[in-house]
Amino acid sequence: MLVIKSIRWEGGLRSKQGGGDESRMTRGKQKIEAQRRNAERNQKPKGSQLEARAVGLKVICPICKVQLANHNQLVDHYGSKHPKEKPPSESE
Repeated sequence: MLVIKSIRWEGGLRSKQGGGDESRMTRGKQKIEAQRRNAERNQKPKGSQLEARAVGLKVICPICKVQLANHNQLVDHYGSKHPKEKPPSESE
């Protein structure tokens, strides 16, 4: 037999089934706060980071044309990807 109870709180009248579903229900204030936080999170500008990434990548490997941020990364890149070649000097 299914028992239906009525519960009254600030939000109004709501019926509740007596089946132990209390653990799945969210408290009103927590739900409102979560919705507000999610709305703020979703309002952040969603755009491509390609422009920002392109600004930071200033050094290009002359052999494979990969873009790197600085000369130290280029030296590391040469050591791992082009071990038989010498990395260009910093002035080049």
